[in-house]
Amino acid sequence: MQFLCTYPPGSACPAAKPKLCFFTITTQMVRIMRLTAILLTVCFLQVKADGLSQTISFSGKDVPLQKVLEAIKKQSGYVFFYKASIMQQAKPVTMEIKNVTVEEAIRQALKGQPLEYYIENRTVVISKKKGNSTSAIEIVQKRNPDVDGLETFKKGLANVTPAVEVRSRRVGGATFQIPSEIRPERKVSMGIKWMILYARKRNEKSMAQKLAGEIVAAAKEEGGAFKKKEDVHKMAEANKAFSHFRF
Repeated sequence: MQFLCTYPPGSACPAAKPKLCFFTITTQMVRIMRLTAILLTVCFLQVKADGLSQTISFSGKDVPLQKVLEAIKKQSGYVFFYKASIMQQAKPVTMEIKNVTVEEAIRQALKGQPLEYYIENRTVVISKKKGNSTSAIEIVQKRNPDVDGLETFKKGLANVTPAVEVRSRRVGGATFQIPSEIRPERKVSMGIKWMILYARKRNEKSMAQKLAGEIVAAAKEEGGAFKKKEDVHKMAEANKAFSHFRF
């Protein structure tokens, strides 16, 4: 491989023409250059990884939530967005953590708070929890004082969470219903969606009451959401002979 180079007048040039010549890069030089580029890339990625794997340490008792978030911000460089009224209504935080991830630190800080958050790049948005799940659990507790409302919700959700799903697939001009396994996070998502869907169809007055009724029914293996899960499982069982088509 040859490259054009110029030498200033009067300098020692191995070529016959002192102002214009070609020099050759050997295969060994090319390999060295490639190796150098690879090492520089690895070093850059390592520095970036170190920046993303920051750890947070904090210890305090009855500390205002806003001060806790400011401490996390100072250690991580993350930016927090929230309304001032949210911080005024938040409970004091008692927390002791050491060398945990940023997300774990935020989760611990918001534990027991009526707040939720999401992270986008290095930005954290904190807002009030939405929906009627808390009210529904409280209604369940009032209906059955001897039963833990939260445990009833967990049991009901487990009863409507599907293990498999059925998807349509066209093979050789025919459409088959193919049973497929579901990722754990998708199982829970489908169970919650069904519970909300069939709660809306109930006859109670408010959405919280409807959701509470569906939760109690699901815990007893009854209700529309539980029936939906059973129907999906029956369909998957009836079409298990076509399961090899999922690939």
